[in-house]
Amino acid sequence: MKLSFVVATPEVRGTDATAYLGPLEPFFAQLRQLEYDGVELMIRDPREIDAPALRDLLQRYHLEVAIVNTGRVFMDDGLHLMTPPGPRRQAALERMYAVIDFAVAVASPAPHPFGVQVNTGLSRGQPAAGQDRREARAWAVENLRRVADYAREHGVAIAVEPINRYQSTFINSGQEGLELIREVGAENLRLQMDVFHMNMEETSLCGSLIRYRDYVSHVHVCDTNRQAPGLGHLDFVEIVDTLAALGYEGFLSAELATPDQRRAAEITAAVLKPLLPRS
Repeated sequence: MKLSFVVATPEVRGTDATAYLGPLEPFFAQLRQLEYDGVELMIRDPREIDAPALRDLLQRYHLEVAIVNTGRVFMDDGLHLMTPPGPRRQAALERMYAVIDFAVAVASPAPHPFGVQVNTGLSRGQPAAGQDRREARAWAVENLRRVADYAREHGVAIAVEPINRYQSTFINSGQEGLELIREVGAENLRLQMDVFHMNMEETSLCGSLIRYRDYVSHVHVCDTNRQAPGLGHLDFVEIVDTLAALGYEGFLSAELATPDQRRAAEITAAVLKPLLPRS
């Protein structure tokens, strides 16, 4: 099991992201000093990023790419996969294809045990007010299948992240995520579980990790208040022990809502590093 931290790439415009925003090299140096294993890259538009330079920077600080996060594709640019045929759908698909290409470029040559991954949370979309939900879901399934097919051709997995009902009306629980995966029918679709959302949507947080163990390839960590682990009331000893018992070898990735991401990185490492199984 490895530890990563969510870091926004330089072209991200939003200021309320649950990610570190700022110059990358000094923060990468801090993460390396804190013995983080990797970073989760929160991206908006890979066409605005110098991927080779970023890959070199990651290699300089011996940080892996845990996953590429696409939340800002929707939050900053409004692109998502629940889109009817037309130019807007094509733009969303092309952006996701570009993110997949970017993930391959920056993650190589050291992908983690689950391989190169791109997530889809808010970027999969949600029905608008008054929209026919069956039709909207059909669009999401159709477009996600296209993205998954493109990703498979490039050796990339797509991790579907359930998001709580207050932030999304489409795929709130692990069960709903699994149903979507089965409906799309792509072998490279997996589940990304986030303990913040799980605490609101799952009847048993650790029970759900056990239930979906064959699909879980990435885990977001934060406490009940979206702060660093240890600043709320989640039992991270039980969470980490459960994942260890399941043989989970992926990342715990800190996605935190705080103005002081540097301090949050210190707290997260201090709380979680001693809990991780020794290799």
